[in-house]
Amino acid sequence: MQGLRDPSRTTWAEVAAALDVSRAGVHRPSSFSVHLADVLQRRRTELAGRRVVDAGCGSGLITIAALVGGAAHVVAQDGDREALEAARHNVAALLGAEALDRVSLVECDWTRLGLIRADVLVVNPPQRPTAAQRATDGGEVHLHDGGGHDGVDAMRLVVAAARTDEVISTASSLLDAAPLRITTERFGPPELLDDTVVHHAEPWRSVHPAARHPVRVLRWRRRGVAPA
Repeated sequence: MQGLRDPSRTTWAEVAAALDVSRAGVHRPSSFSVHLADVLQRRRTELAGRRVVDAGCGSGLITIAALVGGAAHVVAQDGDREALEAARHNVAALLGAEALDRVSLVECDWTRLGLIRADVLVVNPPQRPTAAQRATDGGEVHLHDGGGHDGVDAMRLVVAAARTDEVISTASSLLDAAPLRITTERFGPPELLDDTVVHHAEPWRSVHPAARHPVRVLRWRRRGVAPA
């Protein structure tokens, strides 16, 4: 794929397959990230003209989806410098070098997300519960670290740290209702944006023997802020 000039004729799975993930420690986006990009595309008017944080940007799929969705600017955040470089390269390769004028790269961990000012934070957080993480291939453990015993610790961290008006996150249905109970002084209970069956990687079979389950896309809004 030489470029992403007509997203209406390209699936996000195809975009994910086209990303350069040759840098050390950088991996191809998961089925959850592909699903999230698809949801953002279908709701693209909700990102138009807004400043968006792609938390844990990896190789840049969600950054690209937000740019295609009309975001005024995207802050691609990751704790891995190689991932940030991969995201930068992939944005330029698929959207053109001029798209980089609408992208900032920020290297930090999620405890510092509150320092990033934006309208919307989008994330596909690590969410494999401890049981599934034990079955994860050693080369990918770092990508899924942080879910904790119930798989929701990283999600709780992001919602607690974010200082945006909205947080949009994936949440496997195998996490039961735990994500739906996440609230903070800033954010009330989440609303369900999408609930589509998505393939779960092999380690999830430690939690449930089947490979396909719904993946929710949830949105937390800042208390007192009306829908955009």
